[in-house]
Amino acid sequence: MLPRSGRSSSMVSTMRDTEPTGEAEGWARNERDRLLVGIDATPAERLAWLEEMIRVAHRTGALPRPTEDERLGSRASETR
Repeated sequence: MLPRSGRSSSMVSTMRDTEPTGEAEGWARNERDRLLVGIDATPAERLAWLEEMIRVAHRTGALPRPTEDERLGSRASETR
């Protein structure tokens, strides 16, 4: 069975064995960590994060508000 991250232990140890040293190590670790963020999150955690980001987008005005016609159109189709 794979660990929660989806990587086998041999894959993880191989990644560690090939990491650069010195100043480049910090950059490589940062890039690896950036790419792996969220890998261990469960589907429920990912959904909760997405729902929160949608709420933030609505509050900040980043998502368009439905027009009156769109709101009425959806209600009209619900009554059919």
